[in-house]
Amino acid sequence: RRDGVRVALSLEAPHGAPALDTCATWIASTDADSTVPTDWLTKQLEAADDGVDLLLGSVILAPDPEDLETSARWLEGYESVEGHPHVHGANLGVRASTYFNAGEFPSSNEHEDVGLVAAIAAIGGVIRSSARLPVTTSARRVGRTPGGFASFLSDLCGPELRPRDNRDTTSVRSFG
Repeated sequence: RRDGVRVALSLEAPHGAPALDTCATWIASTDADSTVPTDWLTKQLEAADDGVDLLLGSVILAPDPEDLETSARWLEGYESVEGHPHVHGANLGVRASTYFNAGEFPSSNEHEDVGLVAAIAAIGGVIRSSARLPVTTSARRVGRTPGGFASFLSDLCGPELRPRDNRDTTSVRSFG
């Protein structure tokens, strides 16, 4: 995510162009296997206009008729309410100035979204959690990182339904 943000912002302010106004720039983050609502970015910008530095959204799992158990177990423990405790890189937005003041997404393979939220909280950023614009994301249970969202979903289903994968999926998660 860190590299993606850097590339995107460099395209907005190429070499020799005036400096990017980081107070007026909003960074919206989602995942390639996710679908955002049509007014997702507009609503994020409205939150920014209200003084929010970081907006944390909720997610819903894409329906998978072949895997109803994962969705059912996910819904059992997921709070989709205003002020929810969840952090999803698939649904967050951040003011660029706050993003840089907090040190950007940590350069780690997983939980970089959680690290950014902690850093923004530590500098006193205005953080809002909203369930009003849920992003639909994949219910896949095999992902690119051992501690990522796909592994979290896999662990929800227990060993009997966990896909066979060679990666260690025992690390602590922060999705639930």
